Amino acid sequence: MTVQIDKLSHQKDGRRRRSERNKQSIVAAITTLIRRGSLEPSAMDVAQEAGVGVRTVFRLFEDMDALYGEMARQIQAEVMPIIDAPFENDDWRARCFEACERRAEIYEAIMMVRLSANARRSRSAYLRADYAMFLGRELDRLTEILPSHLRENSAFVYALDAAISFDTWCRLRRGRDLSVAKSKEVVRLTVEKLIAGL
Repeated sequence: MTVQIDKLSHQKDGRRRRSERNKQSIVAAITTLIRRGSLEPSAMDVAQEAGVGVRTVFRLFEDMDALYGEMARQIQAEVMPIIDAPFENDDWRARCFEACERRAEIYEAIMMVRLSANARRSRSAYLRADYAMFLGRELDRLTEILPSHLRENSAFVYALDAAISFDTWCRLRRGRDLSVAKSKEVVRLTVEKLIAGL
């Protein structure tokens, strides 16, 4: 009897490990496809890339939104340490430029995934909520940098946020086809002018 229980337990553990491996393969597959330029890969595309059947995709993920959600969680886990890292400078102006650098690093890393999420957002309550949360987190982190009298200047706060936003970065990198270095230069100049205008 003990041998049978051990055998069943071992089989369950094996299935659990295989299921987790498949789950990670599927998340890696959709991320790879999106980063290659397929902004809305199908479940079939993902299954083929992961080397599993479509049924396995939907056994492990309720729907494509759930798969996007897991991908978003993994990417957020990668970028949040960059967002939340302590600033090196004490001066708020210098911290603004640090924030520019951080956002550029993050946006380069997540550009294709963010564009993919943007393409699906109108059809996904989850992605809309995730987007709102991410924007809120970015704005909160930016506001923390500023002295209290500037936090009350909502026009300045929103202008600064817009200057270093993903939309601005994407326009420079993909719309204008600028290099990373040139895009950083443009964003930095914009922030310098905003600060000087105070």
